[in-house]
Amino acid sequence: MTVELIMQVSRGGGDRLISTVRRGNDADARGFSGTLELMRVFEELVPADPGGSVGSSASRGAPPAAPESSKRDPAKSHSSGEG
Repeated sequence: MTVELIMQVSRGGGDRLISTVRRGNDADARGFSGTLELMRVFEELVPADPGGSVGSSASRGAPPAAPESSKRDPAKSHSSGEG
């Protein structure tokens, strides 16, 4: 599952980053300051995948697999010079 998040980041007192984040289709923004609060807000905004397993690559933050059209056959990517 992919969720679009919109963040607005600025500098607060003491040059600390402060921000708000919301789902792309939601007007309700949640504020946070600091990494731990950011992760808490992400956990709240991004629902758990009910069909996913705890050990899946998606739950570990691995990037999604490339589409088949973008994968290349290494044997075909180099010209042999023969012809």
